[in-house]
Amino acid sequence: FINPITGKWMTKSWQIDQLLPAAKDFYSTLEQQLQCSLYHPLAIRRYFIRAEDATRALRKIKNPSFSPYLKTVLTRDERTCEIKDNYGSLIISQGQWVDVPEFLHQLKSYFKKKASLIEAAFDCAQLKPIDPLGQSGWTYRGLRAKRVVFCQGIHSRENPFFKHLNLKPIKGELLTLELPELHLSPGLYHKKRWLQALPDTCAEASGRSNRFRLGASYEEGVYDLTPSSCAKKSLLESLEAMTDHRPRILEHKVGIRPSTEDAQPLIAQHPKYHSLYAINGLGSKGTASAPYLAGQLLHKLGYSY
Repeated sequence: FINPITGKWMTKSWQIDQLLPAAKDFYSTLEQQLQCSLYHPLAIRRYFIRAEDATRALRKIKNPSFSPYLKTVLTRDERTCEIKDNYGSLIISQGQWVDVPEFLHQLKSYFKKKASLIEAAFDCAQLKPIDPLGQSGWTYRGLRAKRVVFCQGIHSRENPFFKHLNLKPIKGELLTLELPELHLSPGLYHKKRWLQALPDTCAEASGRSNRFRLGASYEEGVYDLTPSSCAKKSLLESLEAMTDHRPRILEHKVGIRPSTEDAQPLIAQHPKYHSLYAINGLGSKGTASAPYLAGQLLHKLGYSY
């Protein structure tokens, strides 16, 4: 998801004014080039969990810097749907979601046709500098490269060139659910946790979905990819705050967000080998920040973007 307004205090997501145009340009260009659909508008409705949230939201709306993203504060039970409404809600504009599995599938197909993709685990021990500082480039199993950019997420800790990056793993879990009796228009409904009513092929003929994703848990300092019964219980308790309908769990997924101490992404140049770079620390906001960061790095390296 690309959600412009996040956190307990309803703040603007990091650099969102710059990230959104870059993301739109990047994904739209890819869609045209690859003849596919990847980038979709996302309706977002955030439910207040305390009375003072509405007051805070009304103040935010009056701030011109928030005006592109905050449009409407709804009182309790205004524009009712089947989500429990205790204190009112907020409509957030310019939300987007990226179909990441389709995105990866399309890119793999494209680069395979170009003979530019090797599907194999990368072995850092096979990456050798042509000269002592790598100024002339690098070799890797018969390939030569002037520069190397690592985009490895939390796996940078296994990379001898960039294991010094101060990354903070944050384990996140989500559930895919079926709720036949809960009928919501496709979009994101947020009340402590988010509930995504899945769109398109998952929706009924009425345009309302009965398949959902619920997420996400947040556990700092954890690398373990095993689904946790504790996280599952916590997510389902959050669902009970939204609806009394009982779900059928279809899938339980786990991922590790690569974050940083200040929660800001980074572009790193190796302190010794200046032709090695890393983009990392994107946390849970990679679909928004990756196009912008990649563009910034390319600009630094003198490439058009």
